[in-house]
Amino acid sequence: MANGANQKADALSSLTSGDKKLLNGSTAWDVDSDPYGEVASEGARRFAGQIMSDRAVGKLSGEVDTTYLSDLMQQQARLGEELVPASVLSKAMAFLEQRRTGIYG
Repeated sequence: MANGANQKADALSSLTSGDKKLLNGSTAWDVDSDPYGEVASEGARRFAGQIMSDRAVGKLSGEVDTTYLSDLMQQQARLGEELVPASVLSKAMAFLEQRRTGIYG
C-alpha cells in the first residue's frame, strides 16, 4: 500500500506551482500539505488528474489558462461526460480571472 501512495505522490510532482495554486484557489486542496489528497474532494482529485494526464500526453505544456479550461468544458459537453465537475471548472475560471485582474496574487 505504501508503494501505491508513493506513486501517487510522485505523479503529483508533475503539477507546476501554478497548477497547485489553481487547485488551491478553485478547490481548497493544498497539494503540498496533503500530497495524497486524503482530504481533497473527488472533484479536486479529478481536476488534478486531468491536468496531469494532459501534461503527460503533451496536450498541456504551459500553465493552465482560460483557453485550456474552455476547451476542457467543450470536450466534456461533446462527450456528454463530466470528467471534471463543472462546478470545479467554473471556480477555476473565476480564480484565473480574479488573478488576471489582480484580485489574487
